[in-house]
Amino acid sequence: MKITRRKNITKQILKHKDVPVVKLITGIRRAGKTTLLENIKTELITSGVSEENIIKRAFSLFKNEDPLSTKQVFKELAEELENKSKCYLLLDEIQILPDWQDLALDLIDAFDADIYATTSYEISDTNLSKLKGRHAIIHVHPLSFAEFLEFKGIDKIDPSTKDIVMDYLKFGGFPLITKLCNNDQIIEAMQISEGIYSSIVSLTLNPIHMITSEESFGRVFKYISNNLGNNFSVNKISETLKSEKRSIAIETIYAYMDWLEEVFLTKRCYRYDLKTHTELKTQSKCYLADTSFYHEDPQSSNIKARIENTVFLELSRRGFKTHVGKFGKDEISFVGTKRNEKIYVQILDDNTPNTNSGIILTKINDHYPKYIITLDKTKTGNLSGIPIVHLADFLLENV
Repeated sequence: MKITRRKNITKQILKHKDVPVVKLITGIRRAGKTTLLENIKTELITSGVSEENIIKRAFSLFKNEDPLSTKQVFKELAEELENKSKCYLLLDEIQILPDWQDLALDLIDAFDADIYATTSYEISDTNLSKLKGRHAIIHVHPLSFAEFLEFKGIDKIDPSTKDIVMDYLKFGGFPLITKLCNNDQIIEAMQISEGIYSSIVSLTLNPIHMITSEESFGRVFKYISNNLGNNFSVNKISETLKSEKRSIAIETIYAYMDWLEEVFLTKRCYRYDLKTHTELKTQSKCYLADTSFYHEDPQSSNIKARIENTVFLELSRRGFKTHVGKFGKDEISFVGTKRNEKIYVQILDDNTPNTNSGIILTKINDHYPKYIITLDKTKTGNLSGIPIVHLADFLLENV
């Protein structure tokens, strides 16, 4: 099967071409970052760059017991760059290299080098400060629904997209899992997602945090997965684990939560009070990097949780900082903000016979776009002028 070229995000990365900053491509393992480096290489060659002037290094190939020396890597790259015109460095999993920030800046300063680097670990403000502002971050999620369709060779305007979106909710957007959708191999897909999770823990987290109990860590992640779309608190996790005779200190659970976000497995979504214009730290929700990690039966009554997770990720792809909206006693599924833009989204529970949950959006008197999302084709239309759109159309921006 032909792999999607992910043209939009490749174009977004190459907007920074020849700008003397480190292009940092961040994202969860297996989201397709390495493939994007190959896309960049192809685009560079197509634009006339000689293949001899494109240098690639995959630091993930080095084992933990064989630590890399920044000095040695600089020496090796310097030898390749010496006496060459403009070169393009494609550095995969750069976070494995100690003091990689110094390496990147030294290469830019000493040579005519344009650097593109991937990392499967969130870069802290402290580490970013070492780049002295000379960086651009492009975050990569697993496939969007539009990319999912491209991967399967289906046109976005095909009427079948409203049915195919169920596959997307079920299988998520990891390219490797997407290959299995045609045969409905849900068991194999679950096994792959479990393998991705295990590789993240062993290859990305453990080298940094040395998790003392992977079993306890896994239980925290499982709790989040099982409670997708519900209000979330560390105390609830602690109480649940105690009821299972598995006691974990509150401080440890907080640490695990931070670590899950550092490797992009989860993302907290805080509430935002639309009347007081304040972010609330209580009763937040937590969403997964991909719905393939959610192993509840996709045909179950909690399909709304999968829809919420999918819409949350889509808003993130579009660059919105996303909150759960609080409007008095009512809850708005999502409020997204981006510079001077804002969007309101209410997701219907299609197991209920009416669309009353969307009425809350009619009470918000501003000019920003508002959408009510449904998976039921018979419920589309509008509510007091607010469009009720099918999930597939929203994800494809056909609204």
